[in-house]
Parts: sequence; C-alpha cells; structure tokens
Amino acid sequence: MANQKKQKQAQDNRAFNEMLKSAKKRLEQRPPDDLARKAGAAFAPEAAVFTFPSLGCTYTITYPGFECKEAIDEWFHLVLLHYMDLADETPVSDAFVPFADQQEGLIRGTKFDHTAAQALRAFLTGRRPEQVKAALQKLDAAFVPSNADLCAVLPFLPFYPIALKIWFDDDEFPPEGKLLLSKSASHYLTIEDAVVAGEFILRELETAVASQGKS
Repeated sequence: MANQKKQKQAQDNRAFNEMLKSAKKRLEQRPPDDLARKAGAAFAPEAAVFTFPSLGCTYTITYPGFECKEAIDEWFHLVLLHYMDLADETPVSDAFVPFADQQEGLIRGTKFDHTAAQALRAFLTGRRPEQVKAALQKLDAAFVPSNADLCAVLPFLPFYPIALKIWFDDDEFPPEGKLLLSKSASHYLTIEDAVVAGEFILRELETAVASQGKS
C-alpha cells in the first residue's frame, strides 16, 4: 500500500513538472511587455522581472526563466503562469457569479461551489465577525456593499478578483459562505485553474485566522 502511494505521488510530481515546463515554454515565446500589459503586471527590463501583487503579498517572476524569487506554493506558481499565458486584457467585470456559471464550469464548477460552501461553513462556525474581517484584511480584501452580512473582494491576481459573501450565524440559521468569480474570469483562467485558485483562497483564510493568535 505504501509503495502504491509513493508511486502515485511520483506520477503526480512528474505530471505537475510537465505542466510547469509546458507553461514556461509557451511563455518564453511571448514578448515580456505584452505579457505584463495583458496580465496587469509590472515588468522591469533592467532586472528582467515581473511583479505581481496577490492577497497582500508580492511575487517576483524572472524572465525568461519564469521562476519565482520568493517562496511560493507550487500550484499557485503554476496557476500564475497559466494566468500570464491566457490573459487577454479583457476589462474586469464587477458582476460576480458562481464557479458553475463559468465557461465549462457545469461539472467542475458545480462541484467546487458545493465543496467551498461546506468548507466556509466549517470555517465560519464559532468565529466572530471581527475575527473573519481581520483575516480578510490580511489578504488585502476590499469590502463592498451587498445583500450578504459581509462581502469581500479578494485580489487573487491583478485582473482576477474573487468575491467572498458571508452570512454569519444567528438564532435560526448556521453561517454560510460563497466564493464567486468575476464574469470576466474565463478570459484569465480555465475552470480547472479557477478551482485551484478557490482552494488556495480557502487555505489562505485558515492561515490568516491562525496567525491572529500568534500576533
């Protein structure tokens, strides 16, 4: 059983490395100024680096190697490169919809909407609104009016905001949360990468709350 697990992990690693290699190869063919403009990044020709803000952090991507100078989650790195490849400078829509409503999102998107709702209910249970708001502020969220108790727009990537709507628990109902994508999202990431982005947001929320006790 242990050997099977190791074998699967090795296969997964090989598949991931191939995807990363392919993403870099595609980007190598593109002019850096064009990549930066379409992705909303800054490019410094002297240093040959792109700069991307994301969730309160800044990531520096080298050119033409497309490595990250900072510590970075490997899947986030891959999604960032896919974002650079797909970005077409489409204006960002301020209308947000479920993952299921994205292009080709009927299966993967619907499944993730359900998964995210469960994860957010668990995350919100027993947590005070001020704790949640403080965690979102650490991720550089912008709070906007909505029909929810709290609505935060999270800057996952420059042209890729992800909205989080929250209804806190009361005497009648348990807490509820929804992650939503901009209607323009499919111009920047496929639904598969959008799900990875959503999963990353959920992890970062947990990390931001956990760090409150250490500060």
